[in-house]
Amino acid sequence: LLDPMFTAEFKNNQWTLDYTDDFIQSDICRFYANTSNYHWKKEFELVTDAKGKLRYKKQPGVTFTKEEVNEFNAHLVSKMLATGYILHDYKQLSNMKAIVAMDGIESAVGESNGGTGKSLFSKVFEQLIKTFRIDAKDKGLSENRFLYEGVDERTQLLVFDDLRVNFDFEHFLNVITNGITVNGKGQKQFFIEPIKILMTTNHAINGEGSSYERRQYVIAFSDYYNEIRTPEDDLGRLMFVDWDYTQYNRFYNFMAQCIQFKLKHGLNYTIPKQDVVKRKLRQSIGEGFISWAEEKYDPQQEDSWVNQHIGKKGAYELFCKERKLDAKYIDVRKFKRKFQDYARYSGLRYNFSRDGERIKSSGVEYIELSNDDFDTSSSNPIKIEYPK
Repeated sequence: LLDPMFTAEFKNNQWTLDYTDDFIQSDICRFYANTSNYHWKKEFELVTDAKGKLRYKKQPGVTFTKEEVNEFNAHLVSKMLATGYILHDYKQLSNMKAIVAMDGIESAVGESNGGTGKSLFSKVFEQLIKTFRIDAKDKGLSENRFLYEGVDERTQLLVFDDLRVNFDFEHFLNVITNGITVNGKGQKQFFIEPIKILMTTNHAINGEGSSYERRQYVIAFSDYYNEIRTPEDDLGRLMFVDWDYTQYNRFYNFMAQCIQFKLKHGLNYTIPKQDVVKRKLRQSIGEGFISWAEEKYDPQQEDSWVNQHIGKKGAYELFCKERKLDAKYIDVRKFKRKFQDYARYSGLRYNFSRDGERIKSSGVEYIELSNDDFDTSSSNPIKIEYPK
């Protein structure tokens, strides 16, 4: 084995990382680092080469702010801890988690950034431990009696690849904590104790409460790799396939250090929670309402609803008129909740002039979404009972 490839210290609520030359020259380490870099566009310019192909050209002299470095470190650390958790065969049955690898760049619900490296990350473990892969796009996943056919006592990792939107995570809580019953066609069923689980998804996993949060450890992937740049383009070779002895030695060494790193720190450090919260809010609100609300609350529009009192009933009637398909699934009560969630999602304040409480006058309830320009002491919001 090589000497340690990185050192890490957590102090003042942030990580400080130092890297050796072997880390910098290692394909697997560069992959982990690049998928943790959310500010890479500062470094690269999109250009067209002599063959007419788009590519990224690195710009010299680029520096990153302290906040940007801290964010990078947090994402890189979370991937290394998750790797150590999966690879070590120790299982604390009272604290089993699913590692959830998701796109870190927000996209519309149902859409994917594509090629960010989540699936390639899952293939890291196929090089080291027996892995069983499940296509998680199947709608009937939770009803499939033979879902685990092929799993045996040697299996160390279940990969649920590419979860559908609204994946039924609750159904699989028992699998995470208590283990699985394997039904093989024409074979006698048998039980296996909990196995480490990795889920890849383009979306946040729906659900609230301590059981959801306690059983997930989320890692996120930037869009450094995308439809223009792949890991093969970046590294100049296929990972695992084109490696020589030196690259494999660095790979094994890094994996071993990830295990040591996890044993020292546990899964006590994860990505910024607001990243996951915003994704969940987008799924809860829905693309139709978001698109509609972004138009109404565009501060650049002369008739913007920002800092105005809007009649709830009138707004709902307008929404039903303009978004007939979306309105089929939303009643007045859900409509109000979507305003509350949209305020959190967009950074606006809900009913700020009433400290978040209901605004009602002459039997009419109003909704107020305000920004920092709203002054309750001097403003006289327009009460639009029935917006037109």
